[in-house]
Amino acid sequence: MSAKSYLKNQFHCLLLALYLLSSAPKLILGEDSITRKFEEYQEDSDRIRVEAHYLRVEKDLGVNTTVSVVGLVDTITGSTPTGEPIHASDPDQVPLEELEDRRKSAVVNLEHISGDNAFTFELSYSDESDYLSQGGTASYKRELNKNNTTLQLGYSFLDDELSAVTLRDPEIKTSHDLFFGVSQVVDPSTVVRANIAYGQENGYLADPYKIVLKSVEILPDFFLPIRFPENRPRSREKWI
Repeated sequence: MSAKSYLKNQFHCLLLALYLLSSAPKLILGEDSITRKFEEYQEDSDRIRVEAHYLRVEKDLGVNTTVSVVGLVDTITGSTPTGEPIHASDPDQVPLEELEDRRKSAVVNLEHISGDNAFTFELSYSDESDYLSQGGTASYKRELNKNNTTLQLGYSFLDDELSAVTLRDPEIKTSHDLFFGVSQVVDPSTVVRANIAYGQENGYLADPYKIVLKSVEILPDFFLPIRFPENRPRSREKWI
């Protein structure tokens, strides 16, 4: 099992999520803004190094409408365990592989408030050496009962293309997610929330970097170590 894909996804998703959350639009203020950030992460022994450059531009369009554009370029380098068994010739050394990748991503967000209703539309794009992702999100929020009750409904779509060197041809993965939530203010210090989400994924759902090393008997009493790729069903549903 290789950790390459896992590490890349974890770092990339975490960076983008932190940037978006820390720079959430403030429609009520109606302010234009430009935010520039830089982040660096370094593990001990030069294992993993991440550099990220982030730019966010927000523009108030008037009439309670705001548009924002987020751009992120991050680079990850270092070495990570491959997940292969330790070699008998060097039992103290875990098999490692070099990791280097650069990702460019962008998110365009449009938010509009009309009375007690809020509408959000978002388009996303992410491109790296072995993964291309494009998606969209639409959500609706309704305030009721003097803003003490909030209803939320959302839908998101992702269209991903995997082109890892371990694949013979590029593979496609699509996902659809629906979300519904209710929150109720009980008192000044208590809020009750109930959420339900449904998701469906289709296409190539395996990790192209996960492998299993197995000794196979080619001839009587003659074994060779052969790598087998991860094999998962091409369709999956989830409820949360």
